[in-house]
Amino acid sequence: MPLVFTQNEANLSEYEYADVLGESYEYPSRYRNLIQPGEQFIYYRGRRRAAGRSQTPVYFGTGIVGEITSYGDRYRCTILQYQPFETPVEFKDGVSYREPAANSHGSVGFFFQNGVRSIDQDSFDAICQIGLPKVSTIGGFAYPDAATAREVDELAMSLAIEHARRKYPGAHIERMPHNNPGFDIRVSQGNNTIRFIEVKGTRSPEPKFFISAGEVEFARTHSDKYSIWIFYSASAAEMRAEVVEHDGALSDLVFDLHPVQYAGKFKRIT
Repeated sequence: MPLVFTQNEANLSEYEYADVLGESYEYPSRYRNLIQPGEQFIYYRGRRRAAGRSQTPVYFGTGIVGEITSYGDRYRCTILQYQPFETPVEFKDGVSYREPAANSHGSVGFFFQNGVRSIDQDSFDAICQIGLPKVSTIGGFAYPDAATAREVDELAMSLAIEHARRKYPGAHIERMPHNNPGFDIRVSQGNNTIRFIEVKGTRSPEPKFFISAGEVEFARTHSDKYSIWIFYSASAAEMRAEVVEHDGALSDLVFDLHPVQYAGKFKRIT
């Protein structure tokens, strides 16, 4: 799940890391399990005073978590593919906060005091859609605007459900909630899960996809029941796409994986 990084403004001692905007981010140990390599994030800057005026909190850039190192009780991650927003995005959309969890929090002030926090994918995409150009590029991969991404994802999921029903007749095909960790479709018979299916969709003519470190780890730990289906050359207008399938862990023999989110490309089509 994407993250929100609050821009640090504290004065750090010479023995502690200092943030370098767009290059590295420092954080205390309480966030060590939340921040993982390959996760997307957006920068957040809270309310501050400048030239005697109070400035509205904004989101102002996005990137991907890279390598993580530690020093004492503090951690530091490098930042990959940083993209500053063309225009900062205010933290409210009218009367509602752009982070939905803030709208239902008992104390909004305490919510925004969390220096690092999770944000759902749809809200992350909506903020990036405002702050970034229509199409951005990450590591040579096209990163579409949120509306296009949702359209392609929905097409891939629809095609995957149909494909699963044909491939596993008589089995229960269950579509998981959006952002379910590790897989999108569960195939079961009775109380037994027989297949976890991760679904990827892209308009690219090649089976390229983004995948997080957590998804790669899930594939490894559930390799006996794991499949990834990549729907490429996707056309929402024609409701069609080509598909390649792989069962098992995402090994180097089959995939080129690079820590961008990870960016992957299927090596061969059979």
